[in-house]
Amino acid sequence: TSAENFQWKPNTQYQYAVRARSLAALHQVAPQYTGIVIHAKLSVQQTSDNLATLQLNNVQYANVHANLSQGWSTPIPESQLHFQPIPTSNKPFQLKYTNGIISSMVVSKGVPTWELNIL
Repeated sequence: TSAENFQWKPNTQYQYAVRARSLAALHQVAPQYTGIVIHAKLSVQQTSDNLATLQLNNVQYANVHANLSQGWSTPIPESQLHFQPIPTSNKPFQLKYTNGIISSMVVSKGVPTWELNIL
């Protein structure tokens, strides 16, 4: 769907499973990667025409130290990941956007910088 045609429906809550990874390697030497995998649940609700309220919950991470023969996007079996909770504030935040392009993010003052980097 193009950005011009995309819009969440008002008064509808959407749920998403978030899967992210941040990895580093000297892959020219060996396919040994290190980093983290993050899993979370994201709730999104259209607040007004160009404003959405979001909330990230059940944020978990797992350390990765593995040989990834096909590069950073190599699937990592869940059985090899040992997830631990990340104690986030779970506070809702807002995204302001026009035609699908985010112009700003509004968060509570008490949200620490490390948590903003996850959002």
